Amino acid sequence: DAPILPVSTVSGEGLEALREALLDAARKAPLKDLSGVFRLPIQRVFAAQGFGTIVTGIPFGGRVHLEERLEILPAGLPSRVRGIQAYGEAAESAEAGHSVALNLADVSHRQVARGDVVAAPGFLTPTRVLEIRTRVLPGFPKSLEGGVPVRLHVGTAEVLGMASPVDRRRIDPGEEGIVEVRLEAPVVAAAGDHAILRWQSPMRTLGGGRILALTGLRRGRLKDRDLQNLEAAESAAADPADRVRLALERLGRDPASPEELQRACLLPPEALVLLLAGLEKDGTAVRTGGRWVSARALEELEGELTARLEAFHKAEPLLAGMDLPALRDKAHLKAEVFEPALQRLIQSGQVVQEGGGGGVRLPAHRVQAQSADGKKLEALADIVRKGGLAPPDPGPAEAKSLTLLVKQGTLVKAADGIYFHKDPLAEARKKVVSACEAGGG
Repeated sequence: DAPILPVSTVSGEGLEALREALLDAARKAPLKDLSGVFRLPIQRVFAAQGFGTIVTGIPFGGRVHLEERLEILPAGLPSRVRGIQAYGEAAESAEAGHSVALNLADVSHRQVARGDVVAAPGFLTPTRVLEIRTRVLPGFPKSLEGGVPVRLHVGTAEVLGMASPVDRRRIDPGEEGIVEVRLEAPVVAAAGDHAILRWQSPMRTLGGGRILALTGLRRGRLKDRDLQNLEAAESAAADPADRVRLALERLGRDPASPEELQRACLLPPEALVLLLAGLEKDGTAVRTGGRWVSARALEELEGELTARLEAFHKAEPLLAGMDLPALRDKAHLKAEVFEPALQRLIQSGQVVQEGGGGGVRLPAHRVQAQSADGKKLEALADIVRKGGLAPPDPGPAEAKSLTLLVKQGTLVKAADGIYFHKDPLAEARKKVVSACEAGGG
């Protein structure tokens, strides 16, 4: 749908219309992603006398400043920005979309090549396997089937590899599908980047599209769940907030540190802080100490915890509640996600916590003391209570009943065979406190 403009370089006819069309296209062009991490695919590299290594290119994302630390990938060479030019003028910083030249310290121009990427350190990982939503050109003479030898063009890199459809058997000309590309050498890219596939021989453009994932795994034909994950990543690629939300949802009940989210979403710390604050405000993300978890994952976890409590009450009707360590172990949860999930349940009234940091129960649960077992427990507790501070030894036959009464909080176990009822023990405690206060000690 691009306009076709006739231009004469002899008479100059059509040049003004061309200029207007270019300006119009520039006005309509979407803004570059300045919230992402800095990454620049290298177009040219050379040595300038008195300056050292110079690389040029157009950054795909983020900003770079003088003296900033960078790394050159895929080799992983550390470097520092000694000088910046944007559109041929010296500058303090440059950003995505600018025509940039960087003077790099600590690296020789012989160690760098076209196709390498200069990026903020610690975010990007070179890969030999990636998945691309690819549209085969309508005029291409063949279908794209398994094991097609291709040249992959991404950023400024050109790498040989093999391409295979992973969501169907073949992709016919004019159709699109998901292709797994296995490369002979690593490339550096990110989900959402454009890519072009060309036939190796003869060199002819096969098609192109956007990178969906850089798994590094040879997965072959994808399952429905894998395809759904790729489609979700594709729809979230353009919105940084969606990328963070999706990353949290994929981690499920495992809370993520800010550093993990920065790497997963290619976001610098300051941008991530703002996005997490927005997700926390709209109820999408929940802070758990210094980590973050998806609100959806917490809701699912809350349902699991209440189900486990319900099962516990059915199995142990004579116990008032379930110990917190036992509930956490049953759910196989880390403390940093168990505690916020439990607190949300308590605050919403879906779970009741016994006083003094005791166990938890569902609001509707009551100890069934009217059953034969319940009456037996009450009788045993009464015998111990009447014994005061010299209670009888009920004997090994009552071990299970004594354990139940201890769990209920009715009895306190002092040692093997020695159980006190909570009431005389509380009275004794008061006497000790009074005696200490009276004696001033």
